Amino acid sequence: MRMQVFTGYDHFSNKKPDIKGEQLARSTKGICKKVAQLELGSEELARLEVLEAEGTRFTDEIGGLCERVATRMLAGITNTTNASMVRGLIAHAAHTNDGGEILRIVNGLALKGTLQ
Repeated sequence: MRMQVFTGYDHFSNKKPDIKGEQLARSTKGICKKVAQLELGSEELARLEVLEAEGTRFTDEIGGLCERVATRMLAGITNTTNASMVRGLIAHAAHTNDGGEILRIVNGLALKGTLQ
C-alpha cells in the first residue's frame, strides 16, 4: 500500500489557485509593507528604539516588547510561501529577544516590502 503525500499544487492540477506567482508576490509584498508601516507608529517599537539606542539588549523588557511586535506582525502577514522567510525571521527574532533585529526587519519591510 502506497502512502499519498500532498506536495502542493502541480502544474496540471485542477485545484491550482487562480492567483499567478507574480500577482501573489506583489500582494504579499504589499501586505508586508502595509503591516510594517502600521507597526512603525506603535509605542512598543518606539520603546525598542530607545532601549536599543541606550545599548540595552536581551532583557525581559525587550523580550516582552519583541513578543508584542512580532505577534501583531505575524497576525497581519499572510501565511504564504512568499512570506515564509519574513515570518520565520520575525519569529526567530522574537524568540531570541533580539530587539535590534526586530527594528531592522520592520524598517526594511516598511521601506521596500521585502528583505531581499
